[in-house]
This record gives sequence, structure tokens and C-alpha cells, in this order.
Amino acid sequence: MNSQCPQPNIKPSEGFVHLGFQKLNDKAFKSILTKMGTPLREERPRKCRRLGEFGKILSILPREVKYLNVVGNKNIGDAGTEHLHLLPPSVQDLDMSDCGLTVRGIRNICEYMKTNTSITRLIMWGNSIGNEGARHVSDMLLVNKTLRILCIMGSKIGPEGFDHISRGLAHNSTLHTIFLGNDQNVGDEHIRRLSKGLAVNRGLEVLDLAGAGITNKGLEPIEMALRTNYHLKNIWINHPMNEVDKIRLGPGTTWRKICSWMAMNDLDRKILLKHEAISTAEWHAILVKCHEARNTNAISICSVASLISYRHLTRKDHEQEN
Repeated sequence: MNSQCPQPNIKPSEGFVHLGFQKLNDKAFKSILTKMGTPLREERPRKCRRLGEFGKILSILPREVKYLNVVGNKNIGDAGTEHLHLLPPSVQDLDMSDCGLTVRGIRNICEYMKTNTSITRLIMWGNSIGNEGARHVSDMLLVNKTLRILCIMGSKIGPEGFDHISRGLAHNSTLHTIFLGNDQNVGDEHIRRLSKGLAVNRGLEVLDLAGAGITNKGLEPIEMALRTNYHLKNIWINHPMNEVDKIRLGPGTTWRKICSWMAMNDLDRKILLKHEAISTAEWHAILVKCHEARNTNAISICSVASLISYRHLTRKDHEQEN
């Protein structure tokens, strides 16, 4: 190991292994995975000693690894992903960001994830995923029912790739958070294509588009998608707050409408918009959420009065129709 590399961060008691920027190659990665999956009684100390400084890492790996981070090890590459079958089922969090992966490596990871039932957080930012890699990610989302957080931001994915991601989201109800930003080339057309899947998705709650090159035009398909999406509660877009943005984010704007839809979802829109009478327990649950949001989400609180009014009006219209 090079003396200029940062020190590995390994916490055996927590199952935490952070080996970021250690200049690991695919063979070293295979050794780590092999050691992680080897029962204590089958360890081979001689082999560890022959590896020198790297052997020290192998010797202190936790018996049960839950978190494995190898970010920034570009020499792991696609070849390293051929060994993912060696990962023990204890691993719940895998970070292979900036590991020099191309479509081949992304395909290997996604094929592995199709049958994996333990990893709930998969981070792959900074790799060359591209449109073809996005297709493999989409195919994985169609069948994986365990993954909760997926990060593929800054991965050179074009509009066609967002079409693929949209298809995966349309049929996935278990993913909670997806990171797709950190790329100024991700623009309005990307979002237009993504919104088709968002409109019918029934599980995603957080969409991170921070660092994307989205204009107000790109917000419009998101607002349209939220009219039928009852689950999305947080969308992260870091608009610079110049004078134009302040006008754009004002009352009645597309962004404010998006915030209102998300506030409804946070308060359970199914209850707010149903025609039957809302029970005391349901109102109590809504008020509890309002109280919890008091110091963190002013939009939710400001929306409560309008939501109640809208609920009252829709119920009144329904009664008049009958």
C-alpha cells in the first residue's frame, strides 16, 4: 500500500469497512471478498503475511461485515465485479463509487443484485454507467425487492438512459431513495422522460436531482407526475436563489405546486382526498405529522389550511352530485 493513501477505516464491532482510495486492484478486491466470506477456522494466516501491509487489512476485517466502501479504487474496474458472488450475506451497504466501472461492470453488479436479498443501499456514483448501463439498472429494479437506496449520480446518463430508469421505477415499489443529479448535462428532457415512471411509481419517497441542469420547464413534468404519485415526499433541486428564482418559487409557481403535492403526500393524500368522512384517528395522525414538521417543513404547515379547504370542497361537491 502507498504511504500517501488515507488510512483505512475499519470498525470490527460495527461491521464497518471503509477502504476508500487505497489503490486497490481487482485482485486485491477479490482477496478482501474471499477473506470476508471465509469462516474463522478456514483463515490462511501465511497468505495474509505474504501480502505485507495489505495483509494487515485482511487480518483485522470484521467477522461479519455489514458496510463495505471501496470508493475511489479505480483499478478495481470491471474485472473486480466478477467476484461479487464472494460477498457474504451480512453485507447490507455496498459503495463502489468511482471504481473505474463501465457498462460491463454495471451489468455484473446489476445481475448480482437481481438475486441479492441483503443489500439495501447501493452507491455507484462517478462511474461510466451511460445509457446502456442505465438499461441494466432498470432491469435490476424490475426484479429486486430489497434495495432501498440507489445512487447513480454523475454517471454520464443521457435522456435515453433516463427512459430506462423510468421503466424500472414504473414497476418498482420498494426503492425509497434515488440519486440522479450531480451532472449539469441532466436537463429538462431527462426529467420529461423520467416523469413517466414517476407518475405510476408506488414507493419512491426521495428524488435527488441536486446539481442537475434543470430549468423551470423541467419542473412541469414533475408537477404533472405528482398529480398521480401519492408517495414522493422530497425532491432535492439546488436552485441558486437569484431574483429570477425568487419569482419562480413564489406562490402559484410550478415549484410551489410541487411542494404542495409533496406536502399532501407527507400528510397522506389518500385520506385527505377520499370522499368518505375522515375518522378521528386519521385526523389525529395528520395533526401529529403537522406538529412534527413544524420546525422543518414550513410548506407543509402553510398547506394544511388549503388542504383542509380542498378536502371540504371536494366532499361538498360530491354530496351535491348525489
